[in-house]
Amino acid sequence: MWLKEKKRLLIGLGTLIIVILLLIIVDIPSLLLKISIIGIWGLILFVFIYTIVFLLRSFKLNLIFKGLDKAVNFQTSFFSIGVCFIVNDLTPGKVGDLAKIGIIKDQENLKLSETVSGVTIERFFDLLISSCTGASRRFGPITSICHSCGGSSVELPKLPAGSFTQRANKCGPGRIGVKL
Repeated sequence: MWLKEKKRLLIGLGTLIIVILLLIIVDIPSLLLKISIIGIWGLILFVFIYTIVFLLRSFKLNLIFKGLDKAVNFQTSFFSIGVCFIVNDLTPGKVGDLAKIGIIKDQENLKLSETVSGVTIERFFDLLISSCTGASRRFGPITSICHSCGGSSVELPKLPAGSFTQRANKCGPGRIGVKL
């Protein structure tokens, strides 16, 4: 009972400790230099894209819970996605998903099993989408035919050592030759 009453205080203290540790560990001048290199338009673009991504992920989470016949407020989904993102950045593993489960469970008065199943389905869809994206990049169409070496060529930046035979002399710099 004590933990439930002091939960917000403990979360606030934990956040304060993490911020203090980050201020000690992070090289602030280097961070500010990198932000200045990106510029104001880069920052605006970053905030815009991440806002759109958070809105889409919140909508997806709402659709999943609607499919489970559980009503979850859009604000709760959006907030839980944001907290999950921040916690995942600050902690090892996928601890943010546990925070997302806790927030949705507490805010929407759902059972733990219902919340876990919804978040698990969401993570499964994320895995499925990531796998399809990776497979399409891996097995996608070959971009052009290289007439100098008789094979096809694909432009790849910074190839891993030993994974492909580079043909910089025949196909040009930054290109690899793949025999058909």
